[in-house]
Amino acid sequence: MAGHDHDCMPFDSILDESPPIPMSLHYLHPLFNPASVAVFGASEREESVAGVIYRNLKKAGYTGKVFPINPKHENLYGEKCYRGAAELPETPDLAIIATPAPTVPDIMEACGKRGVRHAVVLTAGFREVGATGAALEETLMAVAHKYGIRFIGPNCLGIQRPSLGLNATFALDNGLPGDLALVSQSGALCTAMLDWAASNGIGFSSVISTGASADTDFGEILDYLAYDSATRGILLYIEGIGHKLMDVLMDVARAKGIRVMEGEVLKSNRNMLKLCMGLGFRIEPHPEDDAIKRVVREL
Repeated sequence: MAGHDHDCMPFDSILDESPPIPMSLHYLHPLFNPASVAVFGASEREESVAGVIYRNLKKAGYTGKVFPINPKHENLYGEKCYRGAAELPETPDLAIIATPAPTVPDIMEACGKRGVRHAVVLTAGFREVGATGAALEETLMAVAHKYGIRFIGPNCLGIQRPSLGLNATFALDNGLPGDLALVSQSGALCTAMLDWAASNGIGFSSVISTGASADTDFGEILDYLAYDSATRGILLYIEGIGHKLMDVLMDVARAKGIRVMEGEVLKSNRNMLKLCMGLGFRIEPHPEDDAIKRVVREL
């Protein structure tokens, strides 16, 4: 395995040899393969999350169109900044929303009217903060359903698709291109994995932080990755596995290498833990470097 020269570990020699499943027009395809992105809240302020995302997209070499949106700015880093979705010259494939929680439903409404159908909501301050946040999340969901918008989040790190130069996260590290997908509820785990993987020459097809999964859930993301020809192995970190997700895991495992790293809830659910192991899924303890290395090597 390569060390610090950042050559990516080839998974062809590690995973079972099986032809990749051709990519069809999966309904989440535009979310993970956008030709254009709008970043709501983009700013030149160093502490601005949306500003970090905008800079990450530029730094990672994303070749699609990037539209910064902030009503407080006319220009951003020398490029035109738009006041809102209605002013955009075209409908972006993906909206990245990292603005204060109370503003998010209205932004989603504006996106819906503009024809946007996919979004990533990084903003925190929804059901995890109590009743007021839960009500706000319900409002957000109602707006999204009204317009048929599918979104990841809220309260997530974002997503990366390194082969596309798409780093729509506020992580400091851009993932190396590769064929391993990382899907995690924990943004902190994604950040730690990106840092560790870069120093070990391991690349990713996708890095997906699901956050609260208010709309698009683990099962749907796994279904997409099963049809993604760029993905040959999936590393999954989740706090708990229900029967619905178990069905999806069994289906995906027929096509792709998949490993589950258990969270605190899964640790306490011994029946589900045994079921996973009985199905051939390797269950690792709470992620540490040695455990991660074992999982990656065995994918």
